[in-house]
Amino acid sequence: MKLEDTLSPGEKKVYQKILKELERDKAFYCTADPEKKTKSLIKNCHITEKDAYGIMKKIAEFQAYHTSCEGGNK
Repeated sequence: MKLEDTLSPGEKKVYQKILKELERDKAFYCTADPEKKTKSLIKNCHITEKDAYGIMKKIAEFQAYHTSCEGGNK
């Protein structure tokens, strides 16, 4: 199962915007502190703070589940 499979259609749109932005400015997102990254994503992706944190929460939950289940092989 992939993360995208767990997202609603609206969440998928937000996720795709975030991925595109991360790809656009890799250097910034690799070096900036978490607060600056989040503010930049909100501004540049034209999303709300709620959208940003909602996707981050889903990503964290997905990673936690898949790293704890059978060594991440599920």
